[in-house]
Amino acid sequence: MSVQVAATVARGEFNLRVDLSFAPGEITAVMGPNGAGKSTLLRSIAGLQPVDSGHVSINGTVVDDGDRILIAPELRNVGLVFQDYALFPHLSVLENVAFGPRSRGVSAGQARINAQDLLDRLGISELGKRRPAAISGGQAQRVALARALATSPAVLLLDEPMAALDAESKVAVREELHIALAEFTGVTIMVSHEPQDARALASRAIVIENGRVTQDASLDALAQDPATTYVAALMRSTP
Repeated sequence: MSVQVAATVARGEFNLRVDLSFAPGEITAVMGPNGAGKSTLLRSIAGLQPVDSGHVSINGTVVDDGDRILIAPELRNVGLVFQDYALFPHLSVLENVAFGPRSRGVSAGQARINAQDLLDRLGISELGKRRPAAISGGQAQRVALARALATSPAVLLLDEPMAALDAESKVAVREELHIALAEFTGVTIMVSHEPQDARALASRAIVIENGRVTQDASLDALAQDPATTYVAALMRSTP
């Protein structure tokens, strides 16, 4: 299940212009300064941001051709983890995870069974009856990941998945994310500001600056041969 984005997205005077392909089983970290277009890229793949020209395709099917969205977000088989996790506060953790399958016609009983299995796999089985307000940030991140995986997506998008966590929580969550993503066979694209997170999770890094891709390489290549002063400074900041 491959993804291709060869498109331009306009936001006022800002333009994101990219030509990128993503392969199944590959974990890609999208990096760059604030306002570079990283989250816009994810939103375009998810269908939350229409492209202005070009196209977005998933597994060879064009889902947005620049004139109109051809396939709605809910039909794209894409799982999205937002930076603030966006859990439904009035639902329990188990109900949050079961929500996606239920909205696609899976029976309530089966959706709950599948949701509990995901919570078990992510080591948070005891949280099922709690509401989001009663869990920690690290736990909320894992619940959001479980919810994204519950619909068996072909594409998993993570928008700054650890931005809201403190330093101590990040260490544990990085390891848990590493294990969970290693088992995922689809396309994974993760926006991150942190080279440490990218190194821990991704095999490929794409750097976007001012709406353009300035480097597309492994994390080692970014460190050894940075293409811009931003990349050099970014990689120097990594222990």
